[in-house]
Amino acid sequence: MKNRLVLSAIASALLLAGCGDAETNIVELDPIEVPEDDHDHDGHDHDDDHDSDYDIESEGRLVVADAASNTLTVFDLDDNSVLDTFSATFDGSSVSASADYRFAVINSRANGLTEFLDGGLWREDHVEHLHDYEEAPSLSGFTLEGSQPTHVVTHDGQLAVFYDGNADTSMPAAVKVVTDTQIASEITEVPTLEFTVNMHGVAEPRGDMLISTVRRDDAESRSANPILPDSVAVYHWHDGEYEEE
Repeated sequence: MKNRLVLSAIASALLLAGCGDAETNIVELDPIEVPEDDHDHDGHDHDDDHDSDYDIESEGRLVVADAASNTLTVFDLDDNSVLDTFSATFDGSSVSASADYRFAVINSRANGLTEFLDGGLWREDHVEHLHDYEEAPSLSGFTLEGSQPTHVVTHDGQLAVFYDGNADTSMPAAVKVVTDTQIASEITEVPTLEFTVNMHGVAEPRGDMLISTVRRDDAESRSANPILPDSVAVYHWHDGEYEEE
């Protein structure tokens, strides 16, 4: 599978276009001849197409959000056709990609809601082979809720949503971490780190570890703005909770 869910095709095209100043030299080398091996191993006939039943060749799918409404449109990049349209709960939500690109992440900061749209292309590891799946896109029933979800960060198969919280309503900041597999299975208990104060911060997941900004007590903080963090801490997921390392 080439791509699963493409959410930044235009931005990528602009970035590639900006690299035109580099000089490229192509040197053609003589081909290396590899003798054919047409005998069986362990009683199995190994041919070049033995994984063809599990592989899907696709340029991916593009999810576009209408800034003036709650409409989400899914395009098939193989033929530039519209696969389907969906309605997010709120207008003007931002769109990003999940950690393994299966889902579009529909985030409404003002309304404290993060929704997920399944692009319909994903891959599973079946040990003896990688199995690609191609289905119709669909709006997932899985959602995340919290006070002012602001920064959505992905790293190595995990997604972290940082909630700024709200000083006016005494809502503290928090972080929630999920994988594409957990989103697909619609888990009910999401790994969560909760702070004691609000904070305009960000976090990055690293397996069982979580790196996050920290806002210390106002008497200790060195930040010029009270809502901004002034420190960074590392947390470890242990016995069902994040513990500061």
